[in-house]
Amino acid sequence: MKILSFNWHEPYIEIFARTNNEFLVVPPIADQKKQWHRNFRPVPDNVTLVDFNQALHCALFEVSLIICMTMEDILFLKRNYVSTPKLFVELNMLCEDCHTVDNKYEHEALLARIKSSGFLNGVHLSFISEKKRSDWDYLGENAPVVVSGVDTDYFYGYTGVEDRVLRVGNGMRQRDAMQGFSLGNTILEEVDSFIIGENNKDAHPSAIGPAYSLSDLRDKYRHNRVFLSCLDDKREDGYNLAMLEAMSTGMPVIAMHNSSLPKCDGIIEIQNIEEGKHEVKRLLHDLDLSRKLGTANRAYVIEHFNINRCAREWEAVFANLDCLESIVERAL
Repeated sequence: MKILSFNWHEPYIEIFARTNNEFLVVPPIADQKKQWHRNFRPVPDNVTLVDFNQALHCALFEVSLIICMTMEDILFLKRNYVSTPKLFVELNMLCEDCHTVDNKYEHEALLARIKSSGFLNGVHLSFISEKKRSDWDYLGENAPVVVSGVDTDYFYGYTGVEDRVLRVGNGMRQRDAMQGFSLGNTILEEVDSFIIGENNKDAHPSAIGPAYSLSDLRDKYRHNRVFLSCLDDKREDGYNLAMLEAMSTGMPVIAMHNSSLPKCDGIIEIQNIEEGKHEVKRLLHDLDLSRKLGTANRAYVIEHFNINRCAREWEAVFANLDCLESIVERAL
């Protein structure tokens, strides 16, 4: 198949590109001059980068499937009367996608508006976790879930020789409610730490910008002592790709409580700031324990977040799209 995708997330497009398909990748609607971030991922051999001005032509005439990763993608295609089959890969919780507060009544009203508007008519849904599928309630019923995968043959080699705490994320201050940015700052205020990612220079004294390359990112996972995650339970899964990459490399993880946090011996789950401070200091002073926990994390990722399994499942979703009933149409 020839598949079009808007470039919101290079690491996920790289996962899609592990399937036996050809991909055309165009900049997102919100940033039409965006270039592929080669420091995030090299451009896969089966990916062709396309100028945004060519997006509509490609969507109408060159591809048999369009992957949408935001509601803005779907709006753009509908406004331009693009009838090509569309697959919405939901990477976020619904409140994050729609920029709403998270409460029961707002959530129910949002689902009702999506259903009554016909916004997703003819659009197939898919999710990267069961938690995110469940967040769509009856609109996501029976939609395929493809859990993320990590290349464990690439992310390996933990040493932990630098007694610092690592965080990884883009726009962490702007996405504080989801990322737990302020919470992490408080936990780490007495220790050496830094953040890798695209963040404003004033985001935090420890924010040093994106990694220079994928190998540079891997080196950060390898050599720093512990990975901290403060992902909010209502707004995100208990893990993301960065955390899985860290675990695959062999890093121990300290993570704030989240209902979908992986049940792994190498993850220290904390309930509050004081627990976080205690556990951070404990691992910074105990390299042997950190390596033991990291070994458990790597084994867990190899078993549960295998990149080959992930690619096979996306291949099946793409190939069988014509056989899938539109989830939203059935709900209506």
